[in-house]
Amino acid sequence: MPIHVDFVKEQILNHFAQNKLDVGHLLNGKQFYLQRMNNWNPKQQDALDEGLKSLENEGLIELDENNDAKLTAKGVDHIYPPVDSFVRDSILTSFKKSNSRAGHILNEKAFYFNNMSSWNPKQIAAFDTAINELVSEGLVENRDDKIFLSPKGEDYIYS
Repeated sequence: MPIHVDFVKEQILNHFAQNKLDVGHLLNGKQFYLQRMNNWNPKQQDALDEGLKSLENEGLIELDENNDAKLTAKGVDHIYPPVDSFVRDSILTSFKKSNSRAGHILNEKAFYFNNMSSWNPKQIAAFDTAINELVSEGLVENRDDKIFLSPKGEDYIYS
């Protein structure tokens, strides 16, 4: 049955990732059944409890008193790739795509719509850190909670 347990674990983790769930979010059982389990063979269905227990033992989920699966921080780190410079690069690319010059503001609504709406929770959580790094590098300025491209930032994105 190990092959079926591995299949179940993969399906559960993929479900968390595809729905962009974060620490503490619960697996929606009804949605999970309709989207995934409904198509499983009987052996895979029988492996559900063992798969959940295995994920819990690995620290990727916690099971509550109702046996509902809740994503842990370790689980989030497991299902989403490291953020690295992704967020920072996205911010600078946004300025570049809009042909911004020094002093131009980051249109946060457009940035959210064009970028963040498809990001996973780790990427979203890294946004403020990326802004702070860009400010400390002198590539952007934070004035009144608005992000402006600096002269150094303009030189950087068009070099």
